[in-house]
Amino acid sequence: MIIKSISQGRPKFVPFTDELMENTLQLFRTAFAFRNREFPIDDNGTASQFIFSSKQFISTGGVPIGTATTNVYRNPNFKAGMRSIMSICCSPDEVIFSPDVHQALYCHLLSGILFRDQVQYVFAPFAHGLVHAFRTFEHVWEEIDTDIKHGVLTSRITVPSVRTAMSKLLTAPNPELAETIRNKCLSLSNWYGLIPGLFPNAKHVYGIMTGSMEPYVKKLRHYAGDLPLVSHDYGSSEGWIAAKVTPRLSPEEAMFAVIPNLGYFEFLPVSETGEGEQEPVGLIEVKIGQEYEVVLTNYKSYSCLVFWVCSCLDSLSGQVSAVWSEAAGAIVSRASFSPVARGAKTLARD
Repeated sequence: MIIKSISQGRPKFVPFTDELMENTLQLFRTAFAFRNREFPIDDNGTASQFIFSSKQFISTGGVPIGTATTNVYRNPNFKAGMRSIMSICCSPDEVIFSPDVHQALYCHLLSGILFRDQVQYVFAPFAHGLVHAFRTFEHVWEEIDTDIKHGVLTSRITVPSVRTAMSKLLTAPNPELAETIRNKCLSLSNWYGLIPGLFPNAKHVYGIMTGSMEPYVKKLRHYAGDLPLVSHDYGSSEGWIAAKVTPRLSPEEAMFAVIPNLGYFEFLPVSETGEGEQEPVGLIEVKIGQEYEVVLTNYKSYSCLVFWVCSCLDSLSGQVSAVWSEAAGAIVSRASFSPVARGAKTLARD
């Protein structure tokens, strides 16, 4: 498969391999171990996840092409991987794979409310997706409430597979739940605290909230109220880089630990004057306080300069070393990095 990436503002194609998928699941497991220690998920818990899988198309050479998230969600190992870390989406698969993203978003919102007591956290890959979802809810909540009250799905849902799947959830009228949601929505002041209002057992809100997503954090915090905002892990379309191992730190204070076996990492020092060519250094050679751009080479020898300008904030006795984390069951680095900016550029490498 091939990933269609737009990290430079224009499409590019990157190979998506079994190794990259396994790296993705490894990173998810590693981050979950730290996240679950701070925000334990109940055995029967679920998640309200605003995830969408766009349609793949076939290249002239017969290779499937799609976005990075599409390739992940359509991978046969994805659901088993999510089940292993208790991160099951409460929406039907037909909603995730709906060809109409607007209908899918409506159904994600409806599904979440139907399972509101089981929802343990709320997730979207990016902060703007979360903000868009709950801004949409402000406009459609009365229609969703009517669906629940009468047990009949709105006529706006026209995709046959999605309509069939959602009709199985709306098995009977539920005026009590409809009244609960209505009273909650009417009691909110300018929609502050909407997320915990809809999902009383949610423990945090999860998604990428750093870099280009930072402008959405203020509005997301408004919707989240007192719920912690937990920033997602760090990576690029070419490969993953680091896990968030300090879940309780706010997005503005986010630090990430590089997972050294996800690829080969080099760090290019950022010159204060912008003059002179700098030589890249290895993970054990980074210095506290220095800013770096990350050079990633994945398992297929595909290299890119990730404009993840980061500052090394912490290390062990002035040196950075890789350590085994018993909680995560994976190798993590003792180096903590804080992102300053982000982007990516493909590099030529022999």
